[in-house]
Order: sequence, then structure tokens, then C-alpha cells
Amino acid sequence: MRKYLCLLLLGLFHGLAACAQEYHGVLVDSEERPVANASVIMLDAKGTTLTFTKSKGDGSYSVTTPQNKVGKLLALVRMGYERDTLSLENFEQGQKTVLLEKAFEIKEVKVTAPQIRQRGDTLDYFVGMFKQKQDRTIEDVLKKMPGINVDKDGSIEVGGKKINKFYIEGMDLLGGKYAQATENLSADKVKKVQVLNNHQPVKMLRNTSFSDQAALNIVLADDAKEVWQGSVDVGTGSSFQKPVHWLGNARLTAMRFAHQSQSISMYKFNNTGKDILHEINIDQLLGLTAPDEAGMLRNINLVLPDLKAERTSFNNSHLLATNWLFKLGKDRELRFQLSGAFDKSKQEQTMTTLYTDVPGGAVIAEDIAAHSHESMLDADLRYQLNGEKTFFTNTFSAHIDWNRSTGESQLNGLTVRENVKPHKRSVTDDFRWIRKLRNNRNISLSGYLAYNDLPGRLLLNDGSWESLRLQSFKWKVGTWLSKRYGNVNVVYEMRTHGSSQWLNTENRIGTASDRYDENWLTGSAKIEYKRDWLNITTRLPLSLLYRRTRSDKATNVLLTPDISMDVTPNNYWNFKLTYGYNWRPMPLTMITGSSFFTNYISLTKGLGYLDNSHGHGVTTVINYRNISAGFFVTSITTWTNTIGNILYKADYRNGFYETTPTDRRSSGHLL
Repeated sequence: MRKYLCLLLLGLFHGLAACAQEYHGVLVDSEERPVANASVIMLDAKGTTLTFTKSKGDGSYSVTTPQNKVGKLLALVRMGYERDTLSLENFEQGQKTVLLEKAFEIKEVKVTAPQIRQRGDTLDYFVGMFKQKQDRTIEDVLKKMPGINVDKDGSIEVGGKKINKFYIEGMDLLGGKYAQATENLSADKVKKVQVLNNHQPVKMLRNTSFSDQAALNIVLADDAKEVWQGSVDVGTGSSFQKPVHWLGNARLTAMRFAHQSQSISMYKFNNTGKDILHEINIDQLLGLTAPDEAGMLRNINLVLPDLKAERTSFNNSHLLATNWLFKLGKDRELRFQLSGAFDKSKQEQTMTTLYTDVPGGAVIAEDIAAHSHESMLDADLRYQLNGEKTFFTNTFSAHIDWNRSTGESQLNGLTVRENVKPHKRSVTDDFRWIRKLRNNRNISLSGYLAYNDLPGRLLLNDGSWESLRLQSFKWKVGTWLSKRYGNVNVVYEMRTHGSSQWLNTENRIGTASDRYDENWLTGSAKIEYKRDWLNITTRLPLSLLYRRTRSDKATNVLLTPDISMDVTPNNYWNFKLTYGYNWRPMPLTMITGSSFFTNYISLTKGLGYLDNSHGHGVTTVINYRNISAGFFVTSITTWTNTIGNILYKADYRNGFYETTPTDRRSSGHLL
């Protein structure tokens, strides 16, 4: 009986020992003031932390031993006080412990701000970390930022692709004419440059339609906001080469970046060989726009050596531009752009051309002196609504120029005058409307209307004149419906587009007129699959094409698929692969039955019937970026295969180089 009683008492004692035990006390300083926020840490016999707590405002604390654990010590730690340790074997509940004050010397720490910071798909480049003393404009700094490439024409690429938007404080003031900002905005006025990777400009599509292009956003310094700012720069000098002539460079700018409006206006002059007209070049336009119509005549442009343009160009350029953007509400804005330019340049060249494609060979010696005059005026008015449920934009554009070139050539010892007037007028209106429906669906309607008139006159080698006039009317209307299924977005599209072109020629060979009509009806399905590291897009367009000239017509059914894959396995690597098949009808300038001159000694004849080319294209892009090290590398490989290129035969007679198309075709590969 005693044996069982002893076992029962022993088990009861062991159970009490295994139960959690609470210890409570008070911490004060040497002047009996409570010590708050001190760490009270319970340790076992090996010094391992079992639990901890913080002392309250009155210095009191309470800490409980975890079950099945045995505490040995209480460590008392507080910045500004000596560390103290209490043994739990001698601990008295409610005891007061005095912590002694102690000053600690903190080692010197050097804090270095990062050059680049990543937040999701956004990279922040801090301008102050890249700017050097000689950098004046933000373009000078952009050229130093890894992963950003600025081309000669001022266009910007990120990861091997041109950006799809350029913002200043989140507002699209300039569209594709953003060189007016990058080449004139002082670097001192910019705090940081943001790269918005995979940027979808349409707000309501950001969770449904994916983009592999980036956008740039300029974040201004505080002193550059809500105020007018401007600059006047004037430089002058003289050339050392004879004949000596005066050199000048001038710039007058006025800018304002406010919360509800933005503006950039400028006048620039240059005659030192620098190209300033690219700042208003409409070829940089972003987003929806009707295809441009190219004429058959050009200003006289000589083949220049591979040197900097400043060393080979003798120009006299004037540029005037003004850009205004007004916020009409939270999601509405109105933008107006007006630009004009005048450029007069002088070119001289001596060259000898050997035509090996002419039977028996032909040699032409030319000593050319020419003056080129470019005068143009552009205007754009855009209204945009970019809301959560509705997107609408409409842009009206107009262009007119008065380009001309004059010159004199010594052609095989004979003096020949040159004169060409390649004029152009155009009016374009394009629009896009998107509406969000229920159940993750969207519907859209978009299109454009464009009229182009390109009258031109050309003085020929024999003193006769050629008159050319190309007119075109181009149009497009399309609609699509999209539906989101988890990580998959499906877009069904139906569109029709086409053009009508009229060509009238009058030259020494005769008078001719031709017309070409092209009408497309296309239906397509696009499937987009996106996860955090993978984006696959497949597009399958099926088209019905009807073409006709005055003497020929054809109907084609075409399937032109394309696929792209974007893989981002980690924060360092990104791989992109795209494939596409294309089928291109020959333009009117190649299929016309007329013969026309493209310069004062070159005659070209069209096919006289409908034709086309087709081919394949593959592009791979490999991006590596180490943001902490500021190291970015982009590798781009492109392979294209074109089938159906026209082969021409040539002849030189009566002072003219003549090319005539044959029935033979070639295939070309480019890597």
C-alpha cells in the first residue's frame, strides 16, 4: 500500500513540475523610474531562448515558462542600459530589479542610395546617381542608364523593343514626338525615370490584355512642378574651312507641368549640321494611326560617307513646335500639337557609278551640287477617355509640305540641271472605343479614315518634265470581343480595311493613269495565356482579300498565324520568341503598267498585273538584368525569309538607266 502511495505522490509532483510557471517583476532605473520596452528573455540551461516579453509603461513584466520546458535564466536587455541576468532558482515573485544606465558608441555606418529600385514590373532609375557634370538634358542621362537605349533618331528602346508610351508625371503630352522632352528638358529638373515593363496603356485592359512592351515615365523634381520654366541658349562661331561662313545654334523653350495641364513650346535654329527636325518626326508616332502613304519622288539626297552628320551636313534649320495637354476630369484629357519646320541644306558630291547589270556595262560620272528645301506643317488634336469601364480616343491629324530640291550636275561632262518637287498633303482621323461588359468581357470598335494627295514634278536629264500625282483613300473598321478565363484571355476580332489609289503620270514616254483597289475582310482568334513567369500569345487570322486594277483582279483566302512566347524564370533572365507568317500584295507603284522616272536619269516600269510576296520571320530576344549591380544585357537575333521578290533587268540608253521587271522571282534570307 505504501508502495502505491509513494508512486502516486511521485507522479503528482512530476505533473506539477511539468506545468507552466509564471514569473512577474518590475524594472526600474537607478532613480527608481520605470524602465519600459525592455526585453525580458527566458533561457534554458543551454542558453536557448524559450520565450520573451516586453516590460510595460510602469516597468512591470510577466513571463510564463512554456509547457514541458524548464527555464533557468531571465535576460534583461534595453538600449542605453547594461544587460542583466537573473537566476530563476533565486527569483522572488514581484521583485524589483534595477537596470544601470550605460552609453554605447555606435560605429559609423555609410548608407549608399541604390541607383535602381524594382517594385513589381516598375524600375526606378534615380537620376542623381547617373547624372554627370557635363549632362544637360535628360536624354544625356538616359544614355547612361543600363537597359535603356536611345537611338540616333531619338527613339527609346527597352529590352530590345521601342517603348509604347512616354509619360511626364503620368501624362502623355507628346505622343511619339517625345524627343522634344528628352532633348530639351533639363536633367536637373528630373528626380527619377520609371520603366514600366509590360505596360498596358488602356486602364480597363490591364488585367485582361497583356503587353510585352515597356513605357517610360518621367518623375519631376518638386521645383519643376506647377511653375513656368524656360531657357534661352545661343551659340555662335565661324567655320575654319573655306569658304568661311557663320555658324549658329539657338534654342528658346517654355514648359509647364501642372496637375491639370502640361505644355512644352520651343523654337530652335541650327546651321552646324545637327539634325533638329527629328524631334517632330511623325514616324515616331505611337499607338493607332493610319498607314502613311509614300510617294515615288524624293528630295535630292546624296550618298554620304559613314561619318557623323555634323561633319557632312550643311544645313540651315528652323523648328517651331507647341504642345498642350489639358485634364478635363479624372479620366478625360484633350491634347493639341502644332509643329512646323524649314530646312535648307547644301550637298556636293563627285562619284562614278558602274552598272554591272547593264549588257556590256555602263559607266556614269557625276559631279553634283544640290540644294534641298524642306518646309512642312503638322497639326494633331486628340481627345481621350481612359476609364475603368470605358476607353475612347479620337485623333485628327493634318499634314502639308512644300518640299523641293534644285541642283546642277556634270553628267559625263555635260551640264544638267536638276529640279524635283515632291509635295504631300494628308488628312487623317482615327478612333478607338472599348467598353467593359459583364463576366470579364470587353467589346471594342476602332478604325481610321485617311486621304493622301502627293503631287510631284521632276526635271529629267533631257530637259523635259515629268508630272506624277498619287492619291489614296484608306480606311479601316474593326470590332473585337474578349473574355477572360482565369489565366487565359481570348479575343475574337472582325475587321475590314482597304484602300483606293489613283496614279497619273505624264512624261516623255506618254500619259497614263491607273487605279488600284484593295479590300480585306479578316476574322481572327487570339489566345493569351499569362502566369507570373510565362506569357504565350497565339493569333490565327483568316482573311479574304479582293484586289483589282483597271485590267486585272484577284481574290485570295489567307491564313497568316503568329505566335509569341515570353518566359521570365527569375528576376535576372527574360526570354522572348516570336514567329510570324506574312503575305504582302505588291503596291500600286510596283504593279502599275505605267513607266515613270524616280530621279533625273532613272526610269522604272511596273509589272502591269497583280502580284505578291510572302515569307516567315523569327525573332529571339534574351535579356539579362542585375538591378543591384546596374548591369543589363540584351541580345536580339532575327531571321527573315522572303519569297517572291521581283527580279529586274536593266539597260542604259539615251542617257537613262532603265529597269524593267521580269517574270522571275527570288527568295531571300536575312539573319
